[in-house]
Amino acid sequence: MHIPRKWLIAATLIWLGGSVLGMLGLMVYNAKPGAELQVQNQWPGESHVERSLSQPTLIMFAHPKCPCTRASIDELLQLVTKAPGRAAISVLFYKPANGAADWEQTSLSAQARSIPGVKVLSDPEGREAQRFGAATSGHTFIYDKNGKLLFSGGLTGSRGHEGDNIGRRTAIDCLTSTQTKQNKTSVFGCEILNVCRENN
Repeated sequence: MHIPRKWLIAATLIWLGGSVLGMLGLMVYNAKPGAELQVQNQWPGESHVERSLSQPTLIMFAHPKCPCTRASIDELLQLVTKAPGRAAISVLFYKPANGAADWEQTSLSAQARSIPGVKVLSDPEGREAQRFGAATSGHTFIYDKNGKLLFSGGLTGSRGHEGDNIGRRTAIDCLTSTQTKQNKTSVFGCEILNVCRENN
């Protein structure tokens, strides 16, 4: 069966156009920051998470079934490697009210647990996330030893992508310098209280 050349050209152009639009859509999605809540400038007094009184405390909130959070935890490892022993670090994984006992025990929580010095905790119904103002998986906070907020943001430059970026650099600077100003970067990830697109 002979297909006219103009039809082949038209079909090729349509296919290329669709591919370009799909790639652009993915790029926009990856570069779109997550939702934000009102962040606490002082460590929430009602929090049940232990805060260090002798050094900064870093706390990351995460969804255990968010695929893009893997990059955030990888960046946390890079931070620990570049600033060893500079902070007390906890990663809190969201757990729904009706979740099974091991609901949040995924490859992501195991990945976080493998980082030296990092405590991995459950966050039932995202209560702690709401206290601190975290709405997006990967949202990281650094408070100084007096409970003052030094950093609020993400450790990745886009959704699910690793590599040098302003979030990780800023967080490391907060731990390795004497600066006391508050720093803020965008967070890229799934909403903590919503079901993610994929499961681990």
